[in-house]
Amino acid sequence: MQLRIFLWDVLLRFLWVPLEFHLQKSTELQKSTFPVKILNSSNFRYTQNGILHMLDRNKRIKPRPERFQNCKDVFDLILTCEERVYDQVVEDLNSREQETCQPVHVINVDIQDNHEEATLGAFLICELCQCIQHTEDMENEIDELLQEFEEKSGRTFLHTVCFY
Repeated sequence: MQLRIFLWDVLLRFLWVPLEFHLQKSTELQKSTFPVKILNSSNFRYTQNGILHMLDRNKRIKPRPERFQNCKDVFDLILTCEERVYDQVVEDLNSREQETCQPVHVINVDIQDNHEEATLGAFLICELCQCIQHTEDMENEIDELLQEFEEKSGRTFLHTVCFY
């Protein structure tokens, strides 16, 4: 089964934009006090906690930050890494006018915002996506699969189905 998956990473939304442009030395954004202030006052802290490394990696992976609310693509599965973001995604999907009634599964895998947890979470999400992709019938098997992953990982997953 070919899945269309969207992974919404909170870190990209809140930190990547100003830091990315500062790292690219965008003169337009350097005039803004926010990005310059962050790096001038906290460059050491952001380097120590791995944020700058993750942002640099993200720049190579994604052409630009994405905002889910502006995305009109249709997905089979949307993964979030924070309950607050999960709630925003579900709220946005429920507020849209339903056109095709195609289901989309929204799953939250709560991941603490640090480098170690992000790495472990990435492997967990990757394994989860692979298992979902190998199911015969995602609609009927996903609840059981999520329950197995909850037991295996010791994490609680939030899951809901919305419609396009």
